[in-house]
Formats: sequence, C-alpha cells, structure tokens
Amino acid sequence: MATLTRMMGDLELAEDAVQAQLYIARAELQRRLGRPDEAVAAYRSALRLDLPAGERTFIDRRIRAILADCDFLPASLNDPAGE
Repeated sequence: MATLTRMMGDLELAEDAVQAQLYIARAELQRRLGRPDEAVAAYRSALRLDLPAGERTFIDRRIRAILADCDFLPASLNDPAGE
C-alpha cells in the first residue's frame, strides 16, 4: 500500500489511463482489506477521469458490489459524488 501511495503522488504527471489503474489498484486493496468506504472513494476517483465505457462499467459494478455487501453504509458511501 505504501508503494502505491507513493506512486499516486505523481498522478498529475500521468495519463488518465495510468491514473485510473492506480486508483483501481488502490480500491481493490482497500476492498480486500475490508475498507469499503475507502475502496468506493478510490473507485469514484477513477470515474472522474476520461475512461473507456468498458472500464467505467467495471468500476460501476465494483461499487455496486461493495454497496450490496455492506450491512451498514457509512455516510461517505451514500454520496455518489463522493463528497
């Protein structure tokens, strides 16, 4: 996670596709660590980028799956804008 966080520090220099992959990787790690709110936030960060439709569909499905698995939804997950 620390390596990924360091890499994300240089995101402004990367293309949208690279940025999206880093956000998706972070989201997957957060999801597997049982941190749904952080995972959804990372996925939503990826959705703010210019992505192909297929990638957007993948991310939307992941977010829906996380929300479906949550017994209790933190307030941050209820806001589709991630704000």
